[in-house]
Amino acid sequence: MVAVARIINATLVIPELDNHFSDVFDEDHFINVLANDVRVVKKLPKELATASKSKKEFRSWSGVEYYEEEITNSWLNHQIIQASKSDSRLANNYLHLDIQKLRCRACYEALRFAPRIEAMGKLLVDRMRSYGPYIALHLRFEKDMLAFSGCTQELSPAEAEELRILRNEMLTLAVLNNQLIFLNSYIEQSFIYMMPERVLRFFREKF
Repeated sequence: MVAVARIINATLVIPELDNHFSDVFDEDHFINVLANDVRVVKKLPKELATASKSKKEFRSWSGVEYYEEEITNSWLNHQIIQASKSDSRLANNYLHLDIQKLRCRACYEALRFAPRIEAMGKLLVDRMRSYGPYIALHLRFEKDMLAFSGCTQELSPAEAEELRILRNEMLTLAVLNNQLIFLNSYIEQSFIYMMPERVLRFFREKF
């Protein structure tokens, strides 16, 4: 989205995530690193709170021409363009070199973890270096993956209902059906993802 903001000559508002952007990333660092390329603000200015808004779902893997010709037309009638999705929205090929460089700068220089996460990471690295052998796990445990698995094990009734609704939204994928799973045997056979708490118990039992 940083590159898209540059292409359409827009001010970028820090995105809204499940958590606050600043909970994960160093917000001020992000803004300062990109200052010479794209103006970034933490929130929409108050004077624009009631301004006309165009909500757009940018077409995936589109080139610069799509944004310069189609998306910039939104400025004719609106002061704000709200992107409903931001994944894979800009093609990788045939981009100007300065745009490619900006994308790299946004990903690898501007994005830096918040200080408390940096401190936790350093603590973990120091411990791994000090205490000998270790096991590293990547628990990519998010709602879409849980809905994909269909597992309601260890969820509250409210969480299970939320999972059912999300799963129904995913039914356009041919590989899914509307069956929810509540079987330990599926977990034991690694057919579905384990809850983080179960992973912890597993390692306590095994080691």
